[in-house]
Amino acid sequence: MIAPSFDNADRGTRWKAAFRTSSLLVLATGIFVSVLGYALITNKVRQDIKIRFDALADRQVRQIQDRLERHIQTVHSLGGLFDASGVVS
Repeated sequence: MIAPSFDNADRGTRWKAAFRTSSLLVLATGIFVSVLGYALITNKVRQDIKIRFDALADRQVRQIQDRLERHIQTVHSLGGLFDASGVVS
């Protein structure tokens, strides 16, 4: 029985195939890590924007409620002054 011979051309072909496979693996890993990083960062940025928006909205609501309460108190006070005065012309 004769053992198969591996010449330099056969060795070079196997090396090129292994190099191509590892290159594609590195490329696929890089793309995967990039997409994953993009998704994580996008999610974090959206969370930060939502938190800032909610805080701003809450502050605006409180300010509007405070102003409305002051105006209501003013109207009640004016009503009391009107009732306390005798004749209004």
